[in-house]
Amino acid sequence: MAHAAASDYIPLFPLPSIVFFPRTFLPIHVFEPRYREMVNDCMAGERVIGMVLLREGWEAGYRGNPPIYGVGCLGRMIDVRKLEDGRFNVLLRGLERFTIREERFDRSYRQARVEAHLVDQDPVATLPDRLTRELVDATRSYFERSRQMETFQEILDLDLDRVTLLHTLSMGLDLTVIEKQFLLEAGTLESQGKRLLELLHFRSLEQRGGGSGPRHLGH
Repeated sequence: MAHAAASDYIPLFPLPSIVFFPRTFLPIHVFEPRYREMVNDCMAGERVIGMVLLREGWEAGYRGNPPIYGVGCLGRMIDVRKLEDGRFNVLLRGLERFTIREERFDRSYRQARVEAHLVDQDPVATLPDRLTRELVDATRSYFERSRQMETFQEILDLDLDRVTLLHTLSMGLDLTVIEKQFLLEAGTLESQGKRLLELLHFRSLEQRGGGSGPRHLGH
């Protein structure tokens, strides 16, 4: 697995509604000319793309380079299908989180020099037993109240390791993109797990009709 070095510039693919996580998979459809060029360039290189979230109000400047969040996730293109009209269907595998240190705009698409998060490079990093149990229990309760227990069982049947389960839930649960970005920006796996647990507890209150107050996402 290649990691993003602090001196490397990687292509960025900003989207308004997707927050990508390590150890997950993301299918993307690429149709804009600038991002078609990006895919072609990536295929000739290391086949990696930095997925980032557009900040609120991106619509006014989308054709240019509207503001983005400073933490994203590096993805490797593991399957690329070019369509007859030049569009692409691409499957990404999440590698590691990064922080943007510098951007440049000398191509049709934006690029950035990034610093990888060490938490995603530690092969033995995991979640504590108790936090893992609490997350599984809270997720089970969430799906029970949502009447989606089949979905929960499908996730369990994947027999994911703890870290992959954490990232899969962080990306796949019905959370807002701001909440998912809050999870992505956690400095440690334990912090990410605790943040997710907090959000699940709030969702549980909402399902019971007790979540009328505002949410405060503290770092």
